[in-house]
Amino acid sequence: MSTVYSGVELMRRARSVRLFAPALASAFAAVLGSLAYASEPVTGTVPQATAVSTAATPAAQLALKPPPPAPPCNEPLCYTASSLEAERNHLVLKDIAIVDTTRGTTQIKADHAEANGLDLGNSRWVLTGHVQVYLPQGQLQASSATVQFADKRIASIAADGSPALFERQVVRSGQATPTDVTGHAQQITYNVARNQVQLTGDSWLTDGCNDISTQLITYDIASQRVEASAAPGAEGRVHGTMRAGAPCVPAVGTP
Repeated sequence: MSTVYSGVELMRRARSVRLFAPALASAFAAVLGSLAYASEPVTGTVPQATAVSTAATPAAQLALKPPPPAPPCNEPLCYTASSLEAERNHLVLKDIAIVDTTRGTTQIKADHAEANGLDLGNSRWVLTGHVQVYLPQGQLQASSATVQFADKRIASIAADGSPALFERQVVRSGQATPTDVTGHAQQITYNVARNQVQLTGDSWLTDGCNDISTQLITYDIASQRVEASAAPGAEGRVHGTMRAGAPCVPAVGTP
């Protein structure tokens, strides 16, 4: 049975554990980081070293807005939480906020998080409840997400929901104001190294001019390249709609 301890008690137990299990004591030290008082937020750092409808239905908009101020983070990877529960190599955190500063600043917020492993810099975290991801290139919103860390940085984020939502802003040539690129799917996976978003299951994506719906859509953020296909081995087709209107009309003098 797991037990919840205050910050001071956890620090005391971490010191006593060092006498019996150096590896576990090291994990506690990495997790507890800057714990000082039980009344303060828990903080930690990881130092450097189905069938598709033929009619596309727009997703609920994320109301794209600037991310909230990031918690102070002087390391590649930091987190804060309102409470922490530790049992061997299993962690449970409430009201988690994760900050990755290795490729710009990425923030992840959720009501609940669970992590396994002694090395938090190479671990898998499962987040649930009001998951919100603020990327340098956009935002993700989901009911749950699995975050994979590798070499003390976020490697991938797999967001699940009914549906999960993605949104970013782009500026086209000759366009004065940005346009929202919006999508939804049962699962949205963000591959950090490739800077690529993959929408899987009842997927829908629009750039404000072209709507695409199918089972699988891959969106390259840097090039804005889109690839869409039916699920492997499944029957189905890609459905597209071309909109009309001022934002979709090429500017005079542009190709």
